[in-house]
Amino acid sequence: MALLLLRYFYPDLEEKWTSAVSNLDVISTPKVDSESSLNNQYSRPATGSSSTTSCTYTRHPKYYHPGGDVVIVVENVLFRVHSLQVEPDSGVNNFEYESIMRNVLDYANRSQNTLGASDSNPIVLPGVKITEFVHLLEIVLGRPYDDRYKKITTVAQSPDIDRPRYGARIVDAGVLAMRFGMDRLDSWAQSQISQLLKLSPSSRKESWSQDQIVKLALYIHESRVSTYRRDIFESIILILEPGGLGKHLYSPEQIQSNIDTCLNVYKHHTTEFLTKCPAFFGYAFIVLLSQGPQSTVWKERLRRKERAVLSAAHADLICLSKHDGLETDWITDPTHAQIKVTCSPKCDSSFNEAISKAFEAPSALDSSAPLEDLHHIAQLASARWSFASGCRTWRCKSDCGQKS
Repeated sequence: MALLLLRYFYPDLEEKWTSAVSNLDVISTPKVDSESSLNNQYSRPATGSSSTTSCTYTRHPKYYHPGGDVVIVVENVLFRVHSLQVEPDSGVNNFEYESIMRNVLDYANRSQNTLGASDSNPIVLPGVKITEFVHLLEIVLGRPYDDRYKKITTVAQSPDIDRPRYGARIVDAGVLAMRFGMDRLDSWAQSQISQLLKLSPSSRKESWSQDQIVKLALYIHESRVSTYRRDIFESIILILEPGGLGKHLYSPEQIQSNIDTCLNVYKHHTTEFLTKCPAFFGYAFIVLLSQGPQSTVWKERLRRKERAVLSAAHADLICLSKHDGLETDWITDPTHAQIKVTCSPKCDSSFNEAISKAFEAPSALDSSAPLEDLHHIAQLASARWSFASGCRTWRCKSDCGQKS
């Protein structure tokens, strides 16, 4: 797990929807079977098959447009939108909702009986919440003068806005854009999230919920857009890091919440994360392993089988320095990892000082207590951020600090 995380970092070594029922138009349509999935994430698309059971739907007061040509139902609420607002980008194939959207977007052959063409035969989006679909439409249909739209599109540059709250809306929109094959919107959402998560003292104090972190981690690894994946992943790890260089920025409650998030991933999402983002699962595993057999987490919050896996890993811990050919001297013995910067003597000394300050852990990952080394590995992301910050403290004509 530790090597998996190292290789990932170093490849070269809401507001709730509260409209009153009285404001909704009530209609009766055939009920379409739907499925739900764990935490409403990455469920299978609707099959479009209808049952004979009658179901009462309500029309969304804002996003049911009579002139729309696509009808979608989310949690028994009807949305009627224009197909241009939810159609995939040109050339995008193999997206999650492709099968259920194909016929309704085939304008030459569609009819009133086509799935999604009428209120009586809507497309069902299973496992999607009303608020999530509304967050997509808020961005797709947003107008520059709308206050909520402006906040969503400027949150990454606005430190005074509740960034976790509006960031969650962007994640919702990005996830659904990915499912609909709207890759450009997916890419925009990830670019905003990447900017929003840029590490700063204020961002470390922000309260990101477990569900937000889990959903974001799954989203960026499931998406076809990979441009911002590594940056977002590193930011997530920095948010979750239990202590380390940023320990003074966390309250004890936040540190415990971060450990709880790792526990949640280990207990409830093992299969999902091992398949879609094993590096994130590896990090969560290392954080839990570093707590040790005598910790409250191990003793009181794990089932016997879950504890047995960690115990086996703990029993097999050995020093990285005892492995041949791993090329980990840069972290097991950072004093030997000097890099020659040809720019100028000042740049050379500043560069290596930044490396030494960031990566020289007290035990240099060679302590007699393996759990102590695991604590340092869990803080690797923070060390890397410290190095990046240190590189920005000096200037030269070649801008070597910024390039590094």
